[in-house]
Parts: sequence; C-alpha cells; structure tokens
Amino acid sequence: MCAGSYGARGDNDLIAMVNAFKDRIYFVHLRNVTREEDGSFYEAAHLDGDNDMVGLVQALLNCESSIGCQIPMRPDHGHTLTDEQDKKDLKPGYSA
Repeated sequence: MCAGSYGARGDNDLIAMVNAFKDRIYFVHLRNVTREEDGSFYEAAHLDGDNDMVGLVQALLNCESSIGCQIPMRPDHGHTLTDEQDKKDLKPGYSA
C-alpha cells in the first residue's frame, strides 16, 4: 500500500482502506502529499501533508495486532543523518 499514491485522491480514506484490506496488506510505503484545488498534488513532509499519517500508522498497528503479524513499512525518501550528508552513494529511502 502506497499512502502517497492512494492519498493523492482526497476521496480515498486511507484508514478505511487499511481496515477493509488488512488481511491483504503486505508492505506499506509511508508517504504524504498536499493536494491542490485543481487536483494536482505534490509530495509533502510526513506530518505536513493532507493525509492523516498518525491515524494511518495507528490503524496499521491495530491491523498488525488483529492479524498477528508485522507489516513492513518504510518512509519515502528517508532523511539523511548527520554523518550521511556527504556520502555520494547514498540511496534515498535507504539511508543508515
């Protein structure tokens, strides 16, 4: 499940989607977007966009408890840490 892809549409309720498809979610790409009035969108910081990321993660944690297994999650374009800033071969989203 890609939160950014599904969350780009304002009529997609990500939390309801997690609850409806919890037994078929095998990986989560945590990503947030800001939607514009004309239907366009752009990537936003995880807690600054239009998607309820805190609610989404809580729903995913509840889902994990319900189905009895952990769902791998990764943020989009992981931020680099202080000692990683000068590394040339660093892959976005796969730092540290």
